[in-house]
Amino acid sequence: MKRRILIALGAMFFGAPVAEAQTAGDACGGDYVVKAGDTLAKISRSIYGPGVPIQLLFSANADRLKGRLADLPVGLELRAPCMADQPLDAVRSPQALRSLADRQRAENPTREPARTAALRVVATPEWAPLMDRDDPNGGLVTHLLRAALDGGADVKVDFVSDRGAQVGPLLSDGLYDLSLGWSRADCAGDAASSCARLGWSDPIFETPVRIYVKPENTEMTRADLSNGVICVSDGVSEASLETLGATGSDLRFTRSRSTRDCAALVASGGARAAVSHQWLMSRSIHDAGLDGQVAAHVQAPAQEVLHAVIGARHPKRISILARINRGLAKMRDSGDWFRIVQTHLAREPEAARLRTAALKVDEAG
Repeated sequence: MKRRILIALGAMFFGAPVAEAQTAGDACGGDYVVKAGDTLAKISRSIYGPGVPIQLLFSANADRLKGRLADLPVGLELRAPCMADQPLDAVRSPQALRSLADRQRAENPTREPARTAALRVVATPEWAPLMDRDDPNGGLVTHLLRAALDGGADVKVDFVSDRGAQVGPLLSDGLYDLSLGWSRADCAGDAASSCARLGWSDPIFETPVRIYVKPENTEMTRADLSNGVICVSDGVSEASLETLGATGSDLRFTRSRSTRDCAALVASGGARAAVSHQWLMSRSIHDAGLDGQVAAHVQAPAQEVLHAVIGARHPKRISILARINRGLAKMRDSGDWFRIVQTHLAREPEAARLRTAALKVDEAG
């Protein structure tokens, strides 16, 4: 029955080639094992035939693919959902959707417009509590975006660790509409290409960026930083490093996708210091059981303003960003933005530390 439904859908939306490919190629509804030379586009054509966006296959396997469209590990098992199990908008190409909508408007101008596909958002799982796959709302920044988009009923969020892939093929190839948690680039010099490729929403959230060291080193000088490696967690901008004075040819850096790995390196002595977003590091220290082994340096933090980004060539770029920006402004006017932020941050280990520090100051006064 599933095969008959699939063939019927293929004939309805893409013509006979889908049915033929399904019969001759690999079956949907189970797992596909990656072979040498496979790419996601090649696998999608083998299972669904030509014309079906690879988004269907990618979205079903975002946790396994980790942003890769090619260079897939041989032996990797991918879920291959049948199209009959998916919302129709998820498997129609953008061209097919526009054609269908145009025909419906021509046939009945007073009819309600065809249902549009959900906004597809890609977030970073290692960014808890700002982006958190274990949180019902997807983390603080994800929650703010959902609320700005009228509650997020039409928002589908996937988590992909590779942030480079997020603003690379995942946005540029149209697999996702938005990526979360990006500082707005300075459009001069090396960042000019980012400005040409991306569009930014209004600010969603501002987060401190700090230097972290062993507790006995919280007052060490910049010269001391040159005596070891500095672990910089993913997403920390060059502007923040400059503000913190953590730049220069005399310093050695290592970049890590995981803030927790940076915290562990500092605690073990494998890194002299780490630079990270404050809320991410606080959660990582707590979750890794490193309380009392890693602490913030006394230097004042840098501030990073986080945005949602969209591909500059996205056909709905202007309208999507305008919708987000209107929602954010409305939330700030109503107080909803502050309530969401307070709800998320009040349960974080860093909030408890700040409350304790404030009480000590009051008692000393």
